[in-house]
Amino acid sequence: MWIYSLSGVGGVLIDVLSQNKQNSSSSSGQNFAASVIKEKIIDNNHIDLEIPDTIVGAILGPRAKTLAEIQHLSGCKVEVHKRGTAAGQGNRLVSLTGDVDCIRNGRMMIDKVINDEQMRRNQQAQNNARGGFR
Repeated sequence: MWIYSLSGVGGVLIDVLSQNKQNSSSSSGQNFAASVIKEKIIDNNHIDLEIPDTIVGAILGPRAKTLAEIQHLSGCKVEVHKRGTAAGQGNRLVSLTGDVDCIRNGRMMIDKVINDEQMRRNQQAQNNARGGFR
């Protein structure tokens, strides 16, 4: 089992091998990434992802620290393109380049970061609806 720690995401642990085994609904945030990311396989060493602008900041992290850690731990190059480069309006293009295993690990890490961010946002919305933290 491979476990990676992304300290830039508050010590989040990512279990790369079991990430795809999670089986929850997208409304809970568990599979949110799968519901919003469009993947295009360019070749065996390159995939492009279309990711909503509203969540791409989670991949970058503070001062691009999360992005750097994803690249370092997965071994693939991750490039977040400027706004307007993705076909879908309101989306950003994110390119992953490297060998097949590195790309797979990078993609799973990106999914995990996005799912965790969505769960955090859902929790925050629930707390705000209740009038704050209790």
